[in-house]
Formats: sequence, C-alpha cells, structure tokens
Amino acid sequence: LSKKTEDIFDCYGGSFPWFRTQIINPYFNKFCLGTKKFHVKNNCISCGLCERICPTKNIQLKNDSPTWGKECTKCMACIHRCPVQAIQYGDKTEKRGRYFNPNI
Repeated sequence: LSKKTEDIFDCYGGSFPWFRTQIINPYFNKFCLGTKKFHVKNNCISCGLCERICPTKNIQLKNDSPTWGKECTKCMACIHRCPVQAIQYGDKTEKRGRYFNPNI
C-alpha cells in the first residue's frame, strides 16, 4: 500500500486477525451462511418485497412464496421488512421484534 492509502484507512485488525481470517472464517461461511432454516408461514401475502430488497438477489417468488438461493449473506432484510412477519429463520425469530432503517 502506498503511504497515501495508509493515511486514509486506519483499521484495527483485532487480536489474531490471521487466525480468524484463515481458520475461523471458512467454517463460518460453510456452516453459518446457509439458507436451510429460512421458512415462510402461511400468512405470506406474496407481496414480493423480500425479493425486491434482497441485496444479493437471492430470493425468488415461486408459487407465490419466497424461496432462497445459495448466495445469502444473512443480512436479514427479508425478515425485518416483511410487512406481515411471515418470514422466519429457524424457531428463534418468530417472537422477536423487527427493525428497518426508515431512511433507506
């Protein structure tokens, strides 16, 4: 990196950055980024909002119900923006609140 770039970005890598990047991250990507636990309850109104707001274009409506592809980053935008709270992830999200930034 040039001196100019180093002056612009001041990034703290934390403790053991190599270990976390080379050892932990591959396991996280393999076991924690899947879409198997996403499901839709019967109250889905097929509005398509989840499909439109997915930043990776990973959701498609099929038979009036969202389905997830393999490119999910678990940003949870689909869960938080669903107007009827029909999208769930496992059994942990059903009774939890929803939030989205109204300015975006």
